[in-house]
Amino acid sequence: MVAPALGQPLQPQTTLLSQAKILLSDSDLPPPDSAEWVPQKLPDNWTKTRPGSCCSAWYRVELVLRNDQIQPSALYVPRFHRTGSAFINGEFIGGERVLGERLTALWNRPQLFFVPTKLLKSGVNVIHIHIHTYANIKGGLSEVYFGSVAPIEAQWGRQNFWQLTSVQITTAITLGLGIIALLAWSLRGFETAYGYFGAAALMWVARNSHFLLTELPVRVFYWEIFSNTAQIWVLSLVFMFVLRFAGRVMSILEKSIWVFSIAAPFIMWIAGPLRVILVSSLLYVAMLFMGAYILKVTIDVARRERTIGTGLLVGASLVVYGLGVHDWMVFRGDLGYSQSADLHFGAPILFLVVTWNMFKRFNDAQTQATDLAQSLETRVQQKNTELQKSFEQLRAVETAQAQGLERARIMQDMHDGLGSQLVSSLAMAQSGDLTSEQTYDLLRSCIDDLRLAIDTASDSRDSLSLALGNLRFRMEPRLKAAGITLRWNTFGLSDPLPLPAQAQLPLMRIIQESITNTLKHASATTLGVKVSNSATELQIDISDNGCGFDIAAVRQSAHGKGLNSLHKRARTLGATLDVTSSPQGTRTSLRLPLA
Repeated sequence: MVAPALGQPLQPQTTLLSQAKILLSDSDLPPPDSAEWVPQKLPDNWTKTRPGSCCSAWYRVELVLRNDQIQPSALYVPRFHRTGSAFINGEFIGGERVLGERLTALWNRPQLFFVPTKLLKSGVNVIHIHIHTYANIKGGLSEVYFGSVAPIEAQWGRQNFWQLTSVQITTAITLGLGIIALLAWSLRGFETAYGYFGAAALMWVARNSHFLLTELPVRVFYWEIFSNTAQIWVLSLVFMFVLRFAGRVMSILEKSIWVFSIAAPFIMWIAGPLRVILVSSLLYVAMLFMGAYILKVTIDVARRERTIGTGLLVGASLVVYGLGVHDWMVFRGDLGYSQSADLHFGAPILFLVVTWNMFKRFNDAQTQATDLAQSLETRVQQKNTELQKSFEQLRAVETAQAQGLERARIMQDMHDGLGSQLVSSLAMAQSGDLTSEQTYDLLRSCIDDLRLAIDTASDSRDSLSLALGNLRFRMEPRLKAAGITLRWNTFGLSDPLPLPAQAQLPLMRIIQESITNTLKHASATTLGVKVSNSATELQIDISDNGCGFDIAAVRQSAHGKGLNSLHKRARTLGATLDVTSSPQGTRTSLRLPLA
C-alpha cells in the first residue's frame, strides 16, 4: 500500500511504516511541511536518541496510495509514551490531544485508530502523530502499521492480549492465590512465611492496578512512586517469605530490607519528576541483587531437601528472575521500543509453585501429626505388652491364626464369586447383540442428548445462542477428524430471540441429528449450518456436499426412523421441515414461526 521507500509491506493489506520525520513542537495542530522536520527512523526511543527531551513532539510519516487502494483502513501504533494523538491529512482520528495531570490508559497499551475512506486520497497521504510526555519518562514512538481494517485490527488484538488482557488475567490469578495464602496463614498463624507470601501477592495486584484502570487517579509523578514502591514491596515480602521457607534467621539483613522498602518512595519523591525515572532505574538494579539472593536461597533449599516442591521453586525463581532482567532492559531502552514488560507472566508461576508448596507442607504437617499420634499409641501398647507379655503372645498367635483363616476365606470368595461373575460378564459382552461400536455410539448419543438438555435448561432467551455455541464446540472436532469442514453462520440470529424455552431442546436435537447424519452417512467434505431469523420466522439450513440418499427408500426402510423423527419433532414445534437430497448433497431446511 506504500511506496518501497516509505514502508515495508508485511501482508497484502498491511504495511510497516518505519521512515518518519520529527519536529519538537508543542503545537496543538500538525506543523506545516515547511517546518524544520528532521528525518527519524522508527521506532524512536527518546531515552537513546534525545535523553532529557520534554515534552512534546510531532512525527510526520508519508503514505503513498493508489486510487484502488483507498478503502476503510486502520492505523496501529504498538506504543507511545505518555499520551498522543493521530492525524491523517490534517484531520484528527483519535487519541489524547492534551497532556494532563492525570494520565489516561493510552500509555500502557497498543493503540488502534480507524481511518475513514473520505480522509484518504490518491497519492501522498500524510500521517501526523503527536506525542506528549515528561522529561526522562521513556518518551518515544514505536513503528507504525497501516492497512485495511481486518488484518490491522487482528494484529492490534494479539498485541493487546499479550500486553493488557494477559496482565489482567494473571493479576486475577495472583489475587486468588494471595487470598488463599492469607486464609491459610489465618488458620496457622505460626506459619508467618505464608502471611508474607499472601501480602506479596496482594501487593503485586496493587502494582498492576494501572492495567485495570482507564485513568490514573493521581498525578503521573505520584503514580510512578506508587507503582515502583509496590514492586519493591512485592520483592521485599517475597524475600521475607523465602528466608522463612528456608528456615533462616538474618535479622540484620531483614532490617536492611525493611529500611530500603520504607525509604524508597521518599527517595523518589525527593528526586522529583525530572529524576524519578533515573532513580527508579537504580532501585531496579538493587531489586535485581535482591532477586539474585532470593534465587541463591531457593537453590540452597533445593540442594538440602531435594524435593519436587523445592525444585519447582528454583525453576519458577529462575523464570521470574530472567523476566525481571528482561523488564529491566526494556525499562532502560536496551530492547526494542515496542517490547512490552513480561514479568507478569512469571509472577503467577512463582505464586502457583509457592501455593503448591504451602499445601504440600500442610499435608506433611498433618502426616507428621498422624505419625506422632501413632508413635505415642505404639509406646503405650509396648508398655502394656511388657506387663502382659505371656497373654499378648498367646493372643498374637490366636490373632494370626484368625487372620490366616480370614484371608483364606476372602480369597475363596473372590475365586468362587467375583471371579466367576467377571468371566461370565465377559462372555456375555463377547456374544452380545451390540457391537462395541454400536455400544460406543449409543453411549455418545445419550451423553450428547444429556448435554443438549443441560444447554437448553436455562429460561433466558439467549440460551439458544449459548446452546448453539456449545454444540459447535462439541461437534467441530469430530467433523474435523472426519475430514469435514464446518461452515457455521449464526450472524443473522437475534439476541435475545423471542423463542419459548420449551422449543429450544427439540430444535437443538434436529440440528444435532442432521449434523450426525452427515458425519455418519454422507461422505461429505463440507457441512454448512446457518441459523437466522426475521421478525416472524426462525430459519435453520443445514447442507452438505455428500453422496445424498433416496429419501423415499430410506423412509420406508429400517433406517428411516431418524428421518421420520426429524419430521415428528418439527410438527410438534409447529414448524415446517423440508429435506432434499441428490448425488450432489443433502439439504435440511426448517422454518419456525415466531410468536
